[in-house]
Amino acid sequence: MAQRGRAHQRLGTLTSVRTLVARRPVSFIISALRAEGDASRRPEYAVRDYCEHYQDQLRQRLRDYYKFFVLITRTFWRAQSRAKSIMRTGTRCARDKRFVGTCCQSEGMTSASAPRRAQPAAGQARRDARLSARPARDPFEKLVDRQHGVFACEQAAAFGVSASTISYRVKPGGPWRRIFPGVYLADSRAPTTDQLDMAALLYAGGRSMLTGRAALRRYGIMPAYAGPLDVLVPASCSRADRGCVRIHRTLRLPSGAASQGPIRFTTIPRAVADAALAAATMPDMRAIVCIGVDRGRCTLEDLAAELGNSRLRNSTRLRAVIDDVGRGMRSGPEGDLMDLIDRSDLPVPLYNPRLYIGGAFLATPDAWWEAFGVAAEVDSREYHFEERDWENTMQRHARMTSAGIRVLHFTPRRIRVQPDLVVSTIRQALQIRTPVVGLRTVASD
Repeated sequence: MAQRGRAHQRLGTLTSVRTLVARRPVSFIISALRAEGDASRRPEYAVRDYCEHYQDQLRQRLRDYYKFFVLITRTFWRAQSRAKSIMRTGTRCARDKRFVGTCCQSEGMTSASAPRRAQPAAGQARRDARLSARPARDPFEKLVDRQHGVFACEQAAAFGVSASTISYRVKPGGPWRRIFPGVYLADSRAPTTDQLDMAALLYAGGRSMLTGRAALRRYGIMPAYAGPLDVLVPASCSRADRGCVRIHRTLRLPSGAASQGPIRFTTIPRAVADAALAAATMPDMRAIVCIGVDRGRCTLEDLAAELGNSRLRNSTRLRAVIDDVGRGMRSGPEGDLMDLIDRSDLPVPLYNPRLYIGGAFLATPDAWWEAFGVAAEVDSREYHFEERDWENTMQRHARMTSAGIRVLHFTPRRIRVQPDLVVSTIRQALQIRTPVVGLRTVASD
């Protein structure tokens, strides 16, 4: 009980000290506590509370001063910018108008009343002098910009960039990176499609050009893909395949190569032929040839002339594909249907003919047996994926059925997986010979 009483007594004394701090100086507080007989620790508490109290007041005053300073500064800069705007407006008006009182009235200026052109200020003269004395742009930078940020080691050496500088900058974390041996990118990020094409040409040599799928992508015939870049080079070139670059040596470099800036690529017939020859499977080869011919960018004669007497790998298969396209094939799945019909005992149809009723165009079925009035359609997801394409297919089906044509639909998977079922379905439909009266058939070109 005695200890608890002493604690309450000290707490009351401390409360009284805090009350005195706000009203009395420190010396008075210390002398008062000594008079009470307990000056060993309580004066320290009083001094600490006293300092903390006035520190808080000082911080608040500094915050007020800072807010006032910011307000004054903003007001000053706003007034100064407004004055400059008024001066510019007045100078502009003074060139073609006269100030009358406080308003500006338009008047015809005479040679006597026309104001003199203001001379440039000293600051403007100094700025003009600095701009005129600025050195011209580095020719190496111009070359790198023109080549999509890609350059070869020989080009850098020609402009005075040493190999040690390149080696230092392509280190991990550096500003450059290496794409192929001797070919660098002046950026640390991953190269884009244009930069890869440019790097492949710089790696292959001066007379190189893109071919195959890369060239067809440049023409807009085929979409981008993640495969290798095919590059045509002269037969004397000693470069080897490297990374995503596939070198094709030839004695027949095309003379009419196209270009997009510094990126060169071969002609469309040569690109289609090289892409088809590099295809791994027959469906891929058919799809490439059909895309090139169907979009009107090259003809079968161009492809046949491009092949000529070529002894390249897969040239025999490519000639067979060209013959199938000449018979009317327009896609890879249609080629599978054509092969299936050729292997069976079914009558040979017309592929992709144009059907007319009177003088009006009706449709172009994939396969057409005119004597039986039967048409076959291959509905692949590639050409019927979008809603608009599917609606066109349904409208074509409705037109043919309304004219009396029996239409059979097959998917590419059904043709590959269940060929016997496809053949039996067509054979059953051909058992009834019902030719369509008034229908005119025009074979495909």
